[in-house]
Amino acid sequence: MSENIITSSLLIGMLIVMRRLCRNRISRRLQYALWLLAAVRLLMPVTLFENPFNIMNRMYPAAQRIAEWAADSEAFSKAALFLSSKEQILHKNTADSKQEVLPTQETTGTGQTEEQPFTQHIRENSSPESSSTNLKASVTLMESCPSPGKPGTISERQSAGSFSLEHLLRVIWYAGMTAMAVWTVIISLLYRLRLSRKRKYLGREGLIRIYVSDNAGTPCLTGILYPVIYLTPGCVRTQKHQEYAIAHELTHYRHGDHIWAFVRSLCLITYWFHPLVWIGVRLAARDCELACDEGVLRLLGENRAQEYGCTLIEMAASFRRPWMFSCETAMASGKRELKERIAHIAAEKKHTGLLTASMVMLCCAMSALCTFGKTLAAPVMGRYVETAVKFTGTATVKTFPAIAQEGNTIRLIAHAGFDLLSSDGGITFETVRAEDMPLGTEELYRRDAIRTAGSINGARVFQEYRYSHAKKETTFGHFLITESGKEIPLEIPEKNDTRHFYSHGSFFAAEKTGSSNRYYKIDPVTGETQFLMENTWEATHAAADENMLYLVNESGVLLFDLRTGDMADLQDQMLSNFVAENASLWEYDGEPPILYPYRNGVYILTHGGLYWHELYGECIEQVIDGNFCPMYNSRRIFTGMALIETGAEPEFLILYDGKYLMRYTYDAALPAVPEKPQVK
Repeated sequence: MSENIITSSLLIGMLIVMRRLCRNRISRRLQYALWLLAAVRLLMPVTLFENPFNIMNRMYPAAQRIAEWAADSEAFSKAALFLSSKEQILHKNTADSKQEVLPTQETTGTGQTEEQPFTQHIRENSSPESSSTNLKASVTLMESCPSPGKPGTISERQSAGSFSLEHLLRVIWYAGMTAMAVWTVIISLLYRLRLSRKRKYLGREGLIRIYVSDNAGTPCLTGILYPVIYLTPGCVRTQKHQEYAIAHELTHYRHGDHIWAFVRSLCLITYWFHPLVWIGVRLAARDCELACDEGVLRLLGENRAQEYGCTLIEMAASFRRPWMFSCETAMASGKRELKERIAHIAAEKKHTGLLTASMVMLCCAMSALCTFGKTLAAPVMGRYVETAVKFTGTATVKTFPAIAQEGNTIRLIAHAGFDLLSSDGGITFETVRAEDMPLGTEELYRRDAIRTAGSINGARVFQEYRYSHAKKETTFGHFLITESGKEIPLEIPEKNDTRHFYSHGSFFAAEKTGSSNRYYKIDPVTGETQFLMENTWEATHAAADENMLYLVNESGVLLFDLRTGDMADLQDQMLSNFVAENASLWEYDGEPPILYPYRNGVYILTHGGLYWHELYGECIEQVIDGNFCPMYNSRRIFTGMALIETGAEPEFLILYDGKYLMRYTYDAALPAVPEKPQVK
């Protein structure tokens, strides 16, 4: 709408200048007709086509800066944050996704556990139908999400967006329109009622009825669908005055001026705040009377111009200016307008020359060309670029089953061999020396270590696979190798298959026991194992922050509150459904996305791209489009990711297949959509 206001202002300004330059050079009817362009531009609700010549294409950078300043106004942002506290936002965002969490396991008197229907409830809500529905809702919401790459301020911008400067101005605008519309309707009805109280039927001219009213301040044509002419008592005292008054109002009717008066009222009601619109409506009303005078003299003959002019002067004595918003046309006018009309009537009439008319129409066409139509979509700039991170001196390294991070320090945990360590945010990696490795280079490989997870200082948690040929049985052992190389057996049953994860300074273990799963938290220094819960939810990936543990599988996400030691009272259904939907993008099986908790939300790594979601928020925004980089390759398996804070837009490191580390760097100078997507 701001674009419409700017282009309309420019067009009105052009018409005012053109009116001044072409005065007494073109027909008044042509001059009056030019205002049609402004009326159409002001009242056109939509733009039907893109116009490369629209002047806004040149003004867009400046207008965009103004719009960004208004949207990011510090004062309004502070007011918004004051009015919408974090708790209110959380309550609003979770109103539709709130679900009660019941205990998942209860111990009976016999020591057996009884399963509660929580997992079934989650899985039912994550069915393909519900997931698809919720995903569509997520995609719809993504269109109105904040710009990507600034997760630290998303909640602030969402709350400020609900009370932005633009929103406040729009509310004031609509309130003013409503007030002006109501006032106009009331004034028009009262005026019509006043005219009809003391009136006398005089006759009819075609379909137009003519009345004489004592309350009429000037002869006028009123009404839209069924227009009526009202004359003053002074007009009917002489035949000459009556003839000229009726001829004047009938000319208004033939020109359709009662309809154009209504259009002018709509323009004023809609743009009540716009001074140029008020000026344009006032000048258009003048040109309306000038064009009508010209039409009357063309009908009566130029030899009667003097008598017609004297009639206007005599009527000016009893003139009462009608309400500017009314849909009436008035024959008499004020002193300034009357002077212009008399001068025009007395002047020698000049027919509009073909060259002059052509020049005027050409100028109007150029003005319309510069102000009509939709501006070309401004190119959206900025996207993430993928580059491969090269390793050196890693000939003995086979795979990296895990990645650990603490600030700008990143460690690739080797399955067998030496770890790689970077202290500059993943720009360069150095091979960890043998004396700095908790175990020898081949120790884990020799012990058949599986499910390995590692910390930033090199500590390991792994499951040791043992097969006894004599007993023909397989056993599992779970161990922690601390930073100093101390080996600590973990209090996890040896016979069960267990997955290990490292996140936010702690190890986590997911132990599968038949149809149930037990979850533990392991201290990386002492090896103390804390039992968290038992649930039928089988996590294939886990991530944690200081408050929440995210348990992920192909059916969605289960939240465990580390502060209370129980499942979270509020489950993020939007996040869970989105993860479940994107798990099916992997070519071979339902590989769930990888989650990376960060500040007040979580990054979601999928084959479709990298996404950001504020916990319990209303939208999921795309940060990196997987279609524009090999991330979309569904044969790749995600191993882990890291985030490097580099200013406004963070950088990301993503480890694929335990072998390939890719860096994603934001480049604001590149178009958001590349001309040639990278070959998968």
